[in-house]
Amino acid sequence: MKLLKHNAHVAQGLSSLTAFTIGLEERTNENSHRIKSLEEGQVKTQQHIKEADRTRGFRSVAAFSKLVDQYWGEKDRQDIGKELSKLCRRYGYRRGEIPDERWNRVYTYPPFIQKEWCLRNHVPVPEELQDVYE
Repeated sequence: MKLLKHNAHVAQGLSSLTAFTIGLEERTNENSHRIKSLEEGQVKTQQHIKEADRTRGFRSVAAFSKLVDQYWGEKDRQDIGKELSKLCRRYGYRRGEIPDERWNRVYTYPPFIQKEWCLRNHVPVPEELQDVYE
């Protein structure tokens, strides 16, 4: 009789231990998924930071016009955008891109290209661009 009771306790303990082990495995899997998700998020965040660093100081033509304190009509802005794009190609710079409500997206241009445009077009170089070099 004692042996049967002992076996029943062992069986009950084994059952509890099995359930506990299964629970640990499930939590381990959940935590592994969470860790993987956090790592992927960290990689994306680092990519965003890297892109933000790369495009620091980039401006759209509209923002550039405010910087140089000039008002340009739509046609002038288009022409200036083309000139800035040509300068980017000439000097090997990549343009940036930002969302825009009106045009869906607009290009942005690096500070060196903005300064170069000012120099070529006899527009005073704004203070923000004074210390910008290729």
